[in-house]
Amino acid sequence: MRQCYSENENSALIYIFQEGLIGVDQGVAQMHIVKESGNHLRRKVQIAQLMFVVCVVALVILVLISIPKMPLYFNAGAYEGARALCMVFPAAGVFYFLRMYRSYRLGFKGEEEVTSLLQRSLDDYYFLVNDVVYSDSWGKKRNIDHILLGPNAVFAIETKNWTRLYFDPTDQAQRNAKWVQKTIVDSKVLGDRKLWVQGVVVFLNFLGASNLSTETVKVLGFNDLVGFIKGHGRDRFSMQELEAMGKILSTPTS
Repeated sequence: MRQCYSENENSALIYIFQEGLIGVDQGVAQMHIVKESGNHLRRKVQIAQLMFVVCVVALVILVLISIPKMPLYFNAGAYEGARALCMVFPAAGVFYFLRMYRSYRLGFKGEEEVTSLLQRSLDDYYFLVNDVVYSDSWGKKRNIDHILLGPNAVFAIETKNWTRLYFDPTDQAQRNAKWVQKTIVDSKVLGDRKLWVQGVVVFLNFLGASNLSTETVKVLGFNDLVGFIKGHGRDRFSMQELEAMGKILSTPTS
């Protein structure tokens, strides 16, 4: 049956559409990105790349001055053996920094993929703070890949773009979650309310990841992340509280 509206109802509907209260070709509002990802790993990629180039150049120079009949060759006399030994260090550096470059680059790509997944899957009730660096109680610099603030819960997320398990990352995720919890609670943006921060490790490629879950840290595959976030907890934070937490967490720490 065709629905009929009075003149007043039609006017009200036209107003709603014009004001954008019902989206028409507006697209879905996306998650807020408070701080972009990749700065921490981007710097590591750049440093590893630079050191790789330095080692290659040093190795080439040592080879050129060690081969007779080459324009740069000179006779080191009694130090020929020492010169040959010196080649070991840049040669080892070439392999080491190449491996580090590839590892950091994979990590950087993984963080970008997780950020992209969250951005296209979550609405504007969620706030994402990427690449948070802090100092632990021993003064050691630590990094949190993603902190997701949602109306239902707060998540400290570690991204691992691994094809095999190098170490158990749940301790890292739990430590980061505790720091996020303490930082928010100490800031008093939630008053005297208690807060639980859910630690999460997301693997992009490692299939056996879920078996690593603990009581405090959830370990997930890439395709399971969004479903876990949406189904976890319940509505408890207002937009104002989420914005305040995002501001606190995105402020550089010493």
